[in-house]
Amino acid sequence: MNHFSWVSIRSTSPGSWGGTADFLSGDNLFANSPLWPCSGQGTWMIPQKPNSIFLGFPTSCPSGLEAEYSFEPFSSPSGYPKGAILAAKVMPLSGNPPLDGYKFPDAQCNADMTSCTDPLQ
Repeated sequence: MNHFSWVSIRSTSPGSWGGTADFLSGDNLFANSPLWPCSGQGTWMIPQKPNSIFLGFPTSCPSGLEAEYSFEPFSSPSGYPKGAILAAKVMPLSGNPPLDGYKFPDAQCNADMTSCTDPLQ
């Protein structure tokens, strides 16, 4: 079972340490149980820890859902999932097991982040 969800982050201004984050649960992907159970607009910011991000989830998410993740190391993807252009181990600072994270071209999802091309098909 895969656990893919999408997030697209945008800076509020050049050089900013935070901004808006558009979340898409990924519940429409083939053989997927989404990592987070909600979609919509939230926030992101760079915390003090290097190579980390703090995500503030949309109000449609369960109360109190927010998370800080560290990325280590960055690498070229191995060809899976299809279309990925960057890979990283994603370490939740909550102590949960590490995740595999992938960056896709911006065109993977539509402009309003309501759908993304399924990389598993």
